[in-house]
Amino acid sequence: MDYFDQQRLIQDEYSQKFEDHHKKYKCDHATLEVTKRIIAGGSVQFMRQCKRCGKPVGGAIKKEIAFKESFHGQPKAFNQELYEQWGENQNDEFSKIFHDRKAEHEKLNQIFGVEESRDKEKFFNIYNRHLKSEKWKAIREKVLKRANHICEGCLEEKATQVHHLDYKNVGDELLFQLVAICDVCHDKCHLKT
Repeated sequence: MDYFDQQRLIQDEYSQKFEDHHKKYKCDHATLEVTKRIIAGGSVQFMRQCKRCGKPVGGAIKKEIAFKESFHGQPKAFNQELYEQWGENQNDEFSKIFHDRKAEHEKLNQIFGVEESRDKEKFFNIYNRHLKSEKWKAIREKVLKRANHICEGCLEEKATQVHHLDYKNVGDELLFQLVAICDVCHDKCHLKT
């Protein structure tokens, strides 16, 4: 299994983890209760709060409606702790997934001797192999077709090159990270200033 295959496996694994995280913290606010919240200046505001995630749902409601929906009792105090804890847990878990993914990529780069700066010989050996692959040929053709084989740099010449705007997903490029350009514009892209 080469560098890009392993990179895709990591990406797939963490894409699933991010999706699972999103599902876990996506709340449909199925169970609401009317609450009383003290806002700026000490004013009282009545609102519906989700019992699961603590988020306020909808805008403020009239006092009469609040007491009616509370079955003529006093609405409970807004549960600020539930609201904040939900957000903290969501952010903490997201950060953990993000940092774990970053660590996996760094470990893979270390195994293959690829530096983050992407200017080392090893990276370009891997990159050049990718440029000879059938996958790259198919991606390249899509980019050229998208541009109608016209250079996206000058809009005058025939596009002969597909240029990476960045190298974040080399081996599994997103099409918007690539542009179709002519040889002259491609040379301009690689001029050192």
